[in-house]
Amino acid sequence: MSANAQRLIRSALNSFENAIGPDCVQFVERTNQRNYIRVYSGTGCSSKIGMSGGRQSLSLKENGCLRTGTIQHEFMHALGFTHEQCRSDRNRHITINYQNIQRGRAANFARKNTNNLRTAYNYASIMHYGRYAFSKNGSPTIVPNDPKARIGLRVGVSRNDLDTQRIRRFYNCVAVAPSVRILTRSCEDKHKYCVYWAKAGYCKTNTYTKNNCWKSCGTC
Repeated sequence: MSANAQRLIRSALNSFENAIGPDCVQFVERTNQRNYIRVYSGTGCSSKIGMSGGRQSLSLKENGCLRTGTIQHEFMHALGFTHEQCRSDRNRHITINYQNIQRGRAANFARKNTNNLRTAYNYASIMHYGRYAFSKNGSPTIVPNDPKARIGLRVGVSRNDLDTQRIRRFYNCVAVAPSVRILTRSCEDKHKYCVYWAKAGYCKTNTYTKNNCWKSCGTC
């Protein structure tokens, strides 16, 4: 990888680690560890799911895969997570148009028997494909059941999103990272205007809304 590519990857992993919490997951450069990830510029963006043991290759093509969200996406695969559109409960949230998918790419959309770690389906996940992912004809391959939902943004994880919660739960991190709430009670809104605040985008910008509108914000 070029020096610039290495810089971008290190930056993305640094922000990823800070979001998850360094008490939970740390990314360190290999010295003599037996199990490690070899990052190289392959034909695209790809990673195995979970640890396979020994040298494990992760491809980040320099021309196209070096966005922060994409780098974190592939490393989240390595941490053990599959695509959001493959979740066991995905049929309640999206529709897959298999007739629009490129030949040989259908496996990327196959529903799996996943452990969802008591978290809601996350349209905003960095693990979610966009509407036209692997489309062979320019028509949508994924259609959210919520017409207002936006998918496939891959901007990157933050300390208070569901991707971060899932990683901390999966790795049994005892303490909760700053701004991350582990949800242990029923899914409910505490204010009658929660649904309106959520539609206005306050789930991401207003602390009261995030902490009291779990159902409308999709964080339970």
